[in-house]
Parts: sequence; C-alpha cells; structure tokens
Amino acid sequence: MNAFLDHINTQNADQLKSELTELYSSFEVARNYYRIKFSGTEVDNKLLAMYKEQVTQAIYPNKYMQGGLDTEKVDNVVQQLNSNATVRYYIEVCLHAVEECTNIANEFGGDFGEDFYIYFEELFDNVVKVILSEGLEDEYQIRLQEIANSACEGYGHYDQLQDTLSEYFGR
Repeated sequence: MNAFLDHINTQNADQLKSELTELYSSFEVARNYYRIKFSGTEVDNKLLAMYKEQVTQAIYPNKYMQGGLDTEKVDNVVQQLNSNATVRYYIEVCLHAVEECTNIANEFGGDFGEDFYIYFEELFDNVVKVILSEGLEDEYQIRLQEIANSACEGYGHYDQLQDTLSEYFGR
C-alpha cells in the first residue's frame, strides 16, 4: 500500500485521471466497482445476480461433476466487494454463499471436510459483524436466523452458526 500511496502522491490530476481511465477500461472489477459506486444506495440487481452466480459456480461442480467446493474462488468474489462503497453487495453475496453451502450440503450429503465449513462459518461471523457495524440488524436479523436454522448438522456447522448469532444477538 505504501508504494501505491507514494506513486499516486507523485502524480498530478491529469496523470491520475489517465490512470483511473486506464483501470476502468482494462479491468471488469474496476468497472463493476464504479457501477456500484454510481448507483448510490440502490442495489443493481443484475450486477448482484452476477456476483451470486459466480459464488454458486465456485461452490457447485459442473454438469460433469468437476470443480466446485472452491472456497478460494468464493473468497475472491467476496473480497472484490469488501469495501464501504460496496457493503450491501458484500452482505448479500456473503449471505448467499452461506446459503449455498447449506444447499450443496443438503443436495450432496455434506461430507466436504471441516475446512469447507469453517470457511463459511467465518464468513457468516464476518458478515454479521458488518451488518451490526452498519446498523442493519433489523433488516437482516430474520434472514440470519433462517440461514442459521437451516444449516446442516455436519462438522458442527449448525451449532457454530447458532453460536455466532447468540454471541452477537444474545439469544
């Protein structure tokens, strides 16, 4: 980060505009970031659906039963949205990821190993913290409870999600 800050501090306004234009033109993640930023408080459902689909594709194997269960890919999508400007997208995509964890566990039996569930438990914990820090608990509390209640029993996943809710909501 220091090298980046040093670089931008040496640039004049025109050079910075040129670099931002190049970033926007070259990288879809930059275009999507600004698309979110320009939409204000409204969520672009088409863009949100794209992120959710990327998460689903990372979790589920393809029709040939290849791939899937890839928490690194899920994390790459989630991390693209981890900023103040994209907080609503971050929350929605994280919750979708935890829901998809439950869906695939129910569909395929759920024996995916402890590390798989730990990732989603930590993601759930992180998103609950964001929801509370943003003052959105009234909006999301019922959904959080539904997600925790529907979690699979394997590897202590259900208990961990319930414990997370108890920790933050005192239940």
